[in-house]
Amino acid sequence: MIADTDAEAEALGIKAYEAWKGHMHHLTRKYGRPEVMKLDPFAEDSVQRLVAGAPRTVLQKLKDVVRESGMNYMLCVFSFGSLPAQAALRSLELFAKEVLPALRA
Repeated sequence: MIADTDAEAEALGIKAYEAWKGHMHHLTRKYGRPEVMKLDPFAEDSVQRLVAGAPRTVLQKLKDVVRESGMNYMLCVFSFGSLPAQAALRSLELFAKEVLPALRA
């Protein structure tokens, strides 16, 4: 989740993540099963981590993940949970214009 400021991105991202997480656990809760997927937005061992911030912040976080993991590709999700469409599109725009070119460098 990328926005103009770290605070805006985190607020939007956490709210949308919590809605998404509720959907992921819906059936396990409905049938009284244990929640086995760790879904914590910022935990290193989370099944799906949230990367949120202004473009510079996200760029640094992604560079750190690439360096630490040695990955050669990544999958990014720009629309999730309850994220408004305008926020998802703005996040994608900031990624394409400010984050991706710097990651490629």
